[in-house]
Amino acid sequence: MDLADLQIFRSVVHAGGVTRAAEQLHRVQSNVTTRVRQLEAELGVDLFIREGKRLHLSPAGHLLLGYADRLLDLAQEAREALHDDMPRGLLRLGAMESTASVRLPVPQALDRTAQWRDRRRNRGRAACRCAFREGAAL
Repeated sequence: MDLADLQIFRSVVHAGGVTRAAEQLHRVQSNVTTRVRQLEAELGVDLFIREGKRLHLSPAGHLLLGYADRLLDLAQEAREALHDDMPRGLLRLGAMESTASVRLPVPQALDRTAQWRDRRRNRGRAACRCAFREGAAL
């Protein structure tokens, strides 16, 4: 079972049928039917109750739909997080003590004016955390 299978399954449920889901997914109907049947075979349960050409979600299908929604939403959230323009991660900057005392800013924990100014300037932006430490580089 992969995300594509879950996407097809969810599309069939929301579209109300294989034909409409195939149109929305830009696939042929036989492909969607095959993928749903493969998913059912892999899970060992019927996800739909078939009555002629009509499909109704089975109890197992209802259960899987909840998981499919959560998994697909989480995958989308991960994609968005990876393509976010905000800088992330840890930036390590090293300097000799004499250079650091003259060139690097005063640690914000020690400079209350800088904290107030940065809070007013950075409203609604991502926070940046600074830490100063003496010792050998890692």
